[in-house]
Amino acid sequence: MRGRGMEEGPALHFAASFLSGVVAQTVTQPADTLKTLVMTGGDGGASSVGGVTSDGGGLMKQVAGKRNSGGGGTMDVLRRLLARSGPAGLYRGYWPAMARQGPVMVIQMPIVEQFRKMMGLEYF
Repeated sequence: MRGRGMEEGPALHFAASFLSGVVAQTVTQPADTLKTLVMTGGDGGASSVGGVTSDGGGLMKQVAGKRNSGGGGTMDVLRRLLARSGPAGLYRGYWPAMARQGPVMVIQMPIVEQFRKMMGLEYF
């Protein structure tokens, strides 16, 4: 960012890696939520821990319904999730995922930059 008022260094690397983690998690969260719901037979409405839902499993069966009978799939789970929770349902679990992703990016990317500097690699 030379010539734009930002000096390269730890502060810039921290800010850039934090921002990249936020953007990456925000973009990938809907697909991650859908994948998780499809793989667990979830519904997008009941909270479940270890396969036990908060309502005894009835809500999961109602919304995920066709999973074990050969029907349904990703688009069916998406349709049911949107009908039940709206677009915000695609971001279920966003904050726990950010709590995992944020520290990884903030630690990993500055380390990568230091390796680049040690090896004498320039930027594009």
